[in-house]
Amino acid sequence: MVLQFMDGNEVPVEPKVISAEEEQDGWSAWSGWSPCSRSCSGGVTYQIRKCESKIGCSGEVSRYKICNMQVS
Repeated sequence: MVLQFMDGNEVPVEPKVISAEEEQDGWSAWSGWSPCSRSCSGGVTYQIRKCESKIGCSGEVSRYKICNMQVS
């Protein structure tokens, strides 16, 4: 899947299910969801988190989802 932002940048993203164990192993809490990149016709929103472990963290630093799927 490729996500396209309003500024024209594209980011390849592969959806991944994150286990509860991965989510809590040295990571900060997830940020709030970002504003949707589009007001209609499908945009992208994301969350980020920080690794707070001195030995590193397994899992993803960001996650994305589709938003505002309604058509104008």
